[in-house]
Amino acid sequence: MFRDCATIERPSRMSDGQGGYIQTLVSVGSFRARYASPTGKDVAYAGAMQDHVDAVVYFPPGTDVLVEDRITVRGETYIAMPPVSPSVPAYVKVMVRRVKR
Repeated sequence: MFRDCATIERPSRMSDGQGGYIQTLVSVGSFRARYASPTGKDVAYAGAMQDHVDAVVYFPPGTDVLVEDRITVRGETYIAMPPVSPSVPAYVKVMVRRVKR
């Protein structure tokens, strides 16, 4: 089921040494994944949240994915949306939107 490889990066705040902070991306790791086009149900679900979905990425159960994580799969980088609940024990389903360049 998991034919692709995805890299997950998490936004993190780091001190800039002057009393402020900068936001960086910290690598969570590389994971087996499956990339898929969104179904009509996924598009409707995203629309109900007043958002849009560009793709769906499936991960093995227990994979650590949070909202706003950056997921790179098949050479494209996406931002993780709120989790689809409930994900079944066989996988974790994450709807994503493409990062604008």
